[in-house]
Amino acid sequence: MTEIALLNVFVFFVGAAAASFLNVLVGGTGSIRQNLKRKRSRCDSCKMDLRWWELVPVVSWVVLRGRCSRCSSVIPVFHPLSEILLGIAFVLGYVSASSTAVALGYVGLIMVLYFFSVYDLFHGIVPRKLLFPLIAGAFLGRIVLAIAHAEWQMLVTGLIGALSGYAFFVILNFLSRKGVLPREKKSGESFGWGDANFALLIGLVLGWPLSFIALWIAVALGGLVGIVILLVVRQRGATMPFIPFLSVGTLVALVWGYAIMDWMRLYLSY
Repeated sequence: MTEIALLNVFVFFVGAAAASFLNVLVGGTGSIRQNLKRKRSRCDSCKMDLRWWELVPVVSWVVLRGRCSRCSSVIPVFHPLSEILLGIAFVLGYVSASSTAVALGYVGLIMVLYFFSVYDLFHGIVPRKLLFPLIAGAFLGRIVLAIAHAEWQMLVTGLIGALSGYAFFVILNFLSRKGVLPREKKSGESFGWGDANFALLIGLVLGWPLSFIALWIAVALGGLVGIVILLVVRQRGATMPFIPFLSVGTLVALVWGYAIMDWMRLYLSY
């Protein structure tokens, strides 16, 4: 195995380990602060601390055949699948980065995307106390980059991306209130405002037009999954977390966004 392949394997397992940690942090029974205070991970059923060989991402689940070694309770397949997905995301971010600093930035963004996706999946909300500081940080980052490169267009594209993403959800919720689009029974809107706030962060990070690509992919993927759920569950108005789709769209735009735009220009030119 070549040195590059070994490095990619290492990056994959770092991502898988990060997923394992974030799953416990966000998906645990207590608050994030309480979960951070845990000294060891433990089985949700028998409450026994897991031993080191039961904590190896993906591998431990396969060796244990998806069951706790003490009480034989089923370990949800979500855990190895999420570890594999975040491991792949880490590798994609690493290989597509132009430098080590950019790679670290990509990895940090991917962890943020994963954190909010899992939080939305488990709790059905977007924690504003954690999201708003990130939005402020992304805005300040745009200002610093614009000053450092003496190119204020970098700030403008970030603001356009953020405001256009937020406006998109405002328009959709307005249409849902008017009965044009399907809506949730409780809120009377198609999307939660946490999704709109998350779009602000994505727009600031990606800038325009990559934020448009991310939003377009998220809506297309969410619509496809929504149709499948409707056909299988046959329940209208079922709630579906949208942050995971926004996160997938962001990752795709980050890695292949410009290639997608080139393909769209080529397609539209015919």
